[in-house]
Amino acid sequence: MNETLQHLIDDTRKKFGLDDYCLKNYEYYRNVNMFNETIYKLCMEWFPPHQTAPVDEDLNPDGTAVIEVNLNTGKVESAVFCHG
Repeated sequence: MNETLQHLIDDTRKKFGLDDYCLKNYEYYRNVNMFNETIYKLCMEWFPPHQTAPVDEDLNPDGTAVIEVNLNTGKVESAVFCHG
């Protein structure tokens, strides 16, 4: 894992209080906005401490945090906690 990625992961963990959570998945993707600018994002799935694996591979377990960070700006664009 490169230094920049590790820094983004550590910042996200600290910002959202995910100390007990485990980063299970992450992926990069790109979008092109209406100004024809390419936007790169990092999407992370953090599983809660009581959940080691998804029950159904298509669904995240209760309490999972799915967080997207804009790599161009370093800002969080989306944070969703599954099922409250």
